[in-house]
Amino acid sequence: MLPFFVLGFAWGAVYDVFTAAGKILHFKAFVFIFDVLMTVIFALSFFSLLIGYNGGQIRVLFLAVAAAGFALYLCSVHRVLVHTFGRLLNKFHRFVKKSAKSLKNSKKS
Repeated sequence: MLPFFVLGFAWGAVYDVFTAAGKILHFKAFVFIFDVLMTVIFALSFFSLLIGYNGGQIRVLFLAVAAAGFALYLCSVHRVLVHTFGRLLNKFHRFVKKSAKSLKNSKKS
């Protein structure tokens, strides 16, 4: 059971990476692509662990334990990261937005 809990916790880290990338790029197409990619990563990692641990037989308990690991990550580490790096990420996003705007203006000239 512990490997599935750790997998759920790792899903939280992947979620944070993709969420941060989506906030930096802030285009709906990128967010959609990141969501699809994240879902594929979650499914493949769960199924890979399931094959090694239980011969590929799906048990609801394994999914529930992985979801509990993900929930624990969101309630603990994610909150700390959002609070700590939220302001830094917003400043970086504004910098990227300003840079893109200045590049557009320089192309028009």
